[in-house]
Amino acid sequence: MNLRNWDPNPVISLLYQIKVMDEVVEDISHQYITMEGLMEKLPINKKKATLLKTWKRRYFKAKDGWLHYYESGNRDEASESIQLMGGEIHDIGNRVLGIDDGRGRYLMVRCPTEKEYGQWKLALESQTADNTKATYVKPVLKSSKNPDKSVVIVDLGSSAIRAGILGTQASLPDVFFPSILAVDRETGQVLAVGNDALKPDIRSKCKIIHPIRPSNKVDQVHNPGLKTN
Repeated sequence: MNLRNWDPNPVISLLYQIKVMDEVVEDISHQYITMEGLMEKLPINKKKATLLKTWKRRYFKAKDGWLHYYESGNRDEASESIQLMGGEIHDIGNRVLGIDDGRGRYLMVRCPTEKEYGQWKLALESQTADNTKATYVKPVLKSSKNPDKSVVIVDLGSSAIRAGILGTQASLPDVFFPSILAVDRETGQVLAVGNDALKPDIRSKCKIIHPIRPSNKVDQVHNPGLKTN
């Protein structure tokens, strides 16, 4: 097969097609048992009390797959939180429960009474069920324009570029294409961008470059002396 004359755009068009996926996700949050009340705790990742790291009495709330606790009377803003969803609850004994969030954080809590111990254990275990997909934002294909803000959002990636206009709902991008350039071998002029850069007649006289390098920083753009009109 002569790849020089091959036009990959039919394949590229499928890869970069913008569409809403019809995925049915069951929301199991109704199975979560919400509970709040006083318990004692050790500092995060401490499994034994010491002279300096002792049990502290705090107010706790288990809700929506998270356990929040409050150090002051202000119960609107949590002092600390640990994710229950996707984690494990360990029965330590002596009214003590261990909470492993599965992400490297561990919290030991101690309940005031045996009755509350059983209630907290049941509530915390119910909220470890993974309901992650149901919490994802479900974008629409097209959103009406935001009446208060005129904003264009551009996501520059090393493999693709996405862009769209800020709307009233979360929506898919208006444009989505490969982040590649076709640069004339002789003049250094940029002749095409994205899908057009892969057309056989363009490739025959150009070199294909990736101007955006993979990086954690947005500002690293590869610019090998490009010339544009």
